[in-house]
Amino acid sequence: MNILYLKNVPFVWKNEYSNLLNYVSEERKKKIMSYKQDSDKLLSLYAALLVRYGIRNMTGYKDELTFTCIQNHKPYCNEFSNCDFNFAHTDGAILCGITFDGKVGVDIEKNNEAPFEIMEDVFCKEEIDYINGNDQRFFEVWTAKEAYTKCIGIGLVTDIKAINMIEKMNLDSLKIWKEDNYVCSLYSERDSEFCIDRISCEMVNRYFV
Repeated sequence: MNILYLKNVPFVWKNEYSNLLNYVSEERKKKIMSYKQDSDKLLSLYAALLVRYGIRNMTGYKDELTFTCIQNHKPYCNEFSNCDFNFAHTDGAILCGITFDGKVGVDIEKNNEAPFEIMEDVFCKEEIDYINGNDQRFFEVWTAKEAYTKCIGIGLVTDIKAINMIEKMNLDSLKIWKEDNYVCSLYSERDSEFCIDRISCEMVNRYFV
């Protein structure tokens, strides 16, 4: 399994980024340009490019990759039916997980001041006790819960308080770590071995253009 971490995603759209739109699908292009904020457009664009970059590097595939959305709007790579990938983005950074063995879910959040006021709505008592007013621990539990629900395919639409991530903290399938000032989580169905590629936007730009 490969994890790609991209930081310092630009906040302002420039004309040069329009060239990168040629390397994503028409459907994705429409979604990117539908965002009002430049920062959201760029996060969406680089997330799509990062998936393509990662799959190509893992497989050596040189041709264009195509994707189809099926259940729960989850995209799948048509050229590699055994490939599962997931990405998440937040303020200026993107995390992407790609595996050819089972399912994967990832999440990333900037380690800012945590919204403790929502804890009673989203965390169980054991999780709240673990957090104990600590900002980083809040985002550890939050990103772990996001990654887990994305991996198993339910998203945060179920009774998420019933999912106790403290019970899963010591599982090989769950990894929580920090990259710069971001808290990252990964949950994998089977593939617990992974490496992290720390990518820059310049590397992505050179690869495609």
